[in-house]
Amino acid sequence: MTAPLLVIDTSTSYGAVGLWSGGGLTRVLSWRSRNNHTAELMPAVDALLRAGGVAAAELAGVAVTVGPGGFSAVRTGLGVAKGLALGGALPVAGVSSLEASARPYRDAAERVCAALPAGRDSVAWAAYGADGSGAWGALGAESVSGVDELADAHTAGTLYCGEGVAQIGVALRERLGVGARLAPAAGAPLDRLGGAGELGAAALAEGRHGPAAAIEPRYLRPPRITRSPKSPPAP
Repeated sequence: MTAPLLVIDTSTSYGAVGLWSGGGLTRVLSWRSRNNHTAELMPAVDALLRAGGVAAAELAGVAVTVGPGGFSAVRTGLGVAKGLALGGALPVAGVSSLEASARPYRDAAERVCAALPAGRDSVAWAAYGADGSGAWGALGAESVSGVDELADAHTAGTLYCGEGVAQIGVALRERLGVGARLAPAAGAPLDRLGGAGELGAAALAEGRHGPAAAIEPRYLRPPRITRSPKSPPAP
């Protein structure tokens, strides 16, 4: 039996962990966080490994989404992934949460636009498809915007997917009419986990991974933090 890859995704309030082996997810545990992933993620990983009959030391490695996503949510996933990797001398691969969302739909359209909730009436998004050489990947930079800017970047044949579709679907249809092709949003968190597993497995197989300590969260804007009026000024 091939050693499985542990896949971790806490990009949003939906969390999921899974075991990836033989080209697919063989076991999954998912939840919606009511408080924060900090108290929920490690027990979920422990339960997943026990259910799969796998010890942490027997894993082939770890794949984790690095954002964009919620500030503390992403950092929680990274912290657990790094701890497991360092403790077990396991390789770890960080993957984009947006690319992981788009990956399951790469054969469904020439251009796939993944969107994730970004708060403040906005979404994080990026478009993916085949480049000039035929390789599938990002067609531009990851962005954060309102639905109007996202719709302005629309091209014919685009399929919109990801958890953010639930937030922007109605507005996209109003702006684009019949040109708005939307993937079902209900399965987006598990689609993202599967995409992360596929991307992470490919990265590890091709040696595209570095030290666990070098993997950093990917944010498209700084976190919203309210400073106390009594706090000293920032240096």
